[in-house]
Amino acid sequence: ISNWKHIINTLANLDNVNIAAPRINITGLLSTGEKSEGIMVECINPHKELILNSTFVDHPCLDLLLNESDGILLGKALAKKLNVAIGDYVTFMTTTAAGALNAIDVKIAGEITAENVEIEKRTAKIHIQSAAMLLNSNKVERIVVGLYTTDALSKTIQEAESILTDDLVIKDWQELADYYKQVVC
Repeated sequence: ISNWKHIINTLANLDNVNIAAPRINITGLLSTGEKSEGIMVECINPHKELILNSTFVDHPCLDLLLNESDGILLGKALAKKLNVAIGDYVTFMTTTAAGALNAIDVKIAGEITAENVEIEKRTAKIHIQSAAMLLNSNKVERIVVGLYTTDALSKTIQEAESILTDDLVIKDWQELADYYKQVVC
């Protein structure tokens, strides 16, 4: 999404929208120089994630990422697997939007936990500005919107569809959380 800043501003003006935040998901290789691991990285705006109140990242970790623009939050199990600690530097490599290999050195700003240790072994989060530099692109993959109340979901989706372009797809949280539909009481 190339005009994501405009879209975020537009969505933020809707009555029931609490926050709209850009995100990018990328995969790559994280290396200490001695060990390397394939990882899944969620690129976030820490200021906005504080408001979204992310499930996997607590506020102190987001605060750490706010203070380290070249920082990375690693899954606790990933940090253990790589034998690294907060303050250490690692190299994150991925391909740019054009397909070239690129890398940046990032400082471990904190550790994150997940309910599943397998996710923790492959998860990291970086600042979206670092991702833009690494990917050599100012585009984002998606925009996450938080509402004041879920009761306003249908109305807000209708409002957003009426003002956004046809090339964007709007999905609600139930469409994105397949496991939610699988839970049986």
